[in-house]
Amino acid sequence: MANRETFQIFIDDTIVAAGFKDAPEDFKEAYHERLELAFAKRMGTDLAAMLGKESLLEFNEMIERNPTAAPETLFEFFSKHIPNIEQAIVDIMKEFQAEFVRAAKAVPGK
Repeated sequence: MANRETFQIFIDDTIVAAGFKDAPEDFKEAYHERLELAFAKRMGTDLAAMLGKESLLEFNEMIERNPTAAPETLFEFFSKHIPNIEQAIVDIMKEFQAEFVRAAKAVPGK
């Protein structure tokens, strides 16, 4: 099962893959926080898009009741409604990292 530590390592690896390995620590820490938030949003959006109509309604109701639901709660919900959830997460991670690295390398002067 994917967990918080796995995602932290993924974010660190993404920062390195984008060419920021030797950036100042304060830059990497700030970027890590921003990237973690962007990734969490992307993961939720992409997984929600994989839900059927009824499951999506159930998900929206759950979020309305508890907008700060724990990641474990969300993972449990998605696991019940998305076949092969682990592979779906891996695919989202790969796509997110590739897009971030591509965008970072396109920044002039980097």
